[in-house]
Amino acid sequence: MPWLYYGSQQASLVLADTSLTATYASGSTLNLYLGTYSLSGQFQGFQNASATNQLQLCKDTLAVMQAAFRFGTTYLQECELNADDLFDSDKYPLNFYDPYIFFYDETDGGIPKLLPVPVLNTALLDSTNTLVNTQTSNTNWQLTRRFFLVDNVAGKTSLTDQVPTVVRYAQSIQLTITPQGTTQAGLIYPPLLTITYADLKASKYYGTGASVKVSFSVAYKQTSSTSSQFTENLRIAMGVLSAVGFCYAVLRTWFWARRAGVLSLDAVLVFKLLAYSASAFANAFFITIFGIAFYQLVMYKCTVDIYL
Repeated sequence: MPWLYYGSQQASLVLADTSLTATYASGSTLNLYLGTYSLSGQFQGFQNASATNQLQLCKDTLAVMQAAFRFGTTYLQECELNADDLFDSDKYPLNFYDPYIFFYDETDGGIPKLLPVPVLNTALLDSTNTLVNTQTSNTNWQLTRRFFLVDNVAGKTSLTDQVPTVVRYAQSIQLTITPQGTTQAGLIYPPLLTITYADLKASKYYGTGASVKVSFSVAYKQTSSTSSQFTENLRIAMGVLSAVGFCYAVLRTWFWARRAGVLSLDAVLVFKLLAYSASAFANAFFITIFGIAFYQLVMYKCTVDIYL
């Protein structure tokens, strides 16, 4: 049975679930399916959004739109839609969608399965009228299951109205994919579908020929543990090389003082120490940054599975 809401304060657990056992490599297809329901609640079947591009309001060639679901591809498509078209329920019928990831469970004999994809609606209000889904931390997020692309029905005040007083549409849709880390090659956590809605008032937009901008994007995100490990390693490398560089600067200053016959601490000696230190720190920073860049380049070129 489909459900509409995840439990409160369960976002961190849902987004860290490891039930998705399919292994993805660069170029693999992320099969996103949409369970589709009509306005009356009738189930209309599953649509393969990776193939039919039902999720994207911006239309392009099939190859371009399908590139969004090629694993490892960061994707962004923006376009402008005629505002009048969004008021037309024939062009944009109101349907509700439950997103799933279709995969073959490699730990269960390759059985095909559907994993629910959580939806983060940034316009959702909690019981205290707080926009909890706009907070940076996911502790208080309220994840949902169902969404729509264009609602041009709820704004009708009567059944005879041809034009709704207001239309709500998905202004921005982002699919965020988080790999499990370098120790779990090719595995990912459940993707997160983030949707930002906007409203169009008929009194302001309808019949004016105005356009509205919409976007669809796919992003890849580091896990906090991977990001923390990288930051810690960077700090260690910078600290060690900076310490070595400072010792080298002190040694160079001492050699210079002996050659120059300087017997006491003066302004010139301090200036030399600062100059040698700046030179040593610059070399340390260059070595660290160059080493990281070279490592990332080599690892990127040699990697089959996706790591962040």
